[in-house]
This record gives sequence, C-alpha cells and structure tokens, in this order.
Amino acid sequence: MEITDASEVLSPLIPGNKERMLLQIPPHIPCMLCERFCHERESLIIIHRTVVRGDKFKFKAAYYVDDSMT
Repeated sequence: MEITDASEVLSPLIPGNKERMLLQIPPHIPCMLCERFCHERESLIIIHRTVVRGDKFKFKAAYYVDDSMT
C-alpha cells in the first residue's frame, strides 16, 4: 500500500462512560474526535479515529507526498 493523500476531520464529542474512564476525566470535560482518512489513489485504505481530551487538546498536522514515488 502507498498512501497518496490524507485528510482529517475534527469534531467535538461528549465523552461516554468508557472514554471518561480511559481518559480519567470528569463528566463535564468535552473531547475531540479526530478522524484521519488515508487513500491510495481512489481507494480508501485507512481510517484512524482518536478521542482526545478537550481541555488539553492541541492539534498540529503536516502531510507530505513524495511525487517522485508516483
């Protein structure tokens, strides 16, 4: 597989019991859902979902495609 492009979507999320337990947060702390979609040309090959604490969230993304590989 060769990832040719990727995109991410960030959405606010009210965490459920499982997320609150795993993140060790009280009920009033909002979270962010980060979803990354990776493609190989026209085909979706990877979906990655991450839930992060909203009170400690910092987002930075950098994606590079090496055109010499295509």
